[in-house]
Amino acid sequence: MIAALKDRIKPMESLKPARAPPIADQEVENLEVSFLKKQVTELAGQLNAKEEAADHYRLKYKKIKEKYRQLKQERKVENNPESDLVKIGESILISRHKLALCRLNDYSKYTCDLLDVVFGRENLGNSVVKGIKGSTKNVLDQQKVSDLQGHVSAKFNVNVALVRASIRNKLNSAARALKCVK
Repeated sequence: MIAALKDRIKPMESLKPARAPPIADQEVENLEVSFLKKQVTELAGQLNAKEEAADHYRLKYKKIKEKYRQLKQERKVENNPESDLVKIGESILISRHKLALCRLNDYSKYTCDLLDVVFGRENLGNSVVKGIKGSTKNVLDQQKVSDLQGHVSAKFNVNVALVRASIRNKLNSAARALKCVK
């Protein structure tokens, strides 16, 4: 019985597929080179796509960073109380809004409005331009007065003496108005 089985096995061996003919070394090298070239082109394409994505995100980050800087600068300007102030001379700082309310029709009206803004009406009613010994009135800050005189005379192209006279008139009228209120 074993012999019969052996006879059956031999014909089955003949059913085994035939071996492929051996490939020449040159053909193997050509296949490997073409396979490697294909991999290199795929990797180059992936690298190019990733570089494009990186450039896109760099540009996007740059735009966001610039927008952040602008917003930060705007907040800084809004939060800075001095950003709305205008400097007149060396010692006077006035808000742009109050300066815009001053009348520009005439140098004397402009001077009176500036005096109200800088010193206040009550202070003007109790003050003089140049103090006299024994006087009970306060003397206005000379630096501010000279800055104000220089600013008005330059703006309206008038003599400083005219501006000084309008300051004295304003002080006198403020003192009279203060007496009437009391």
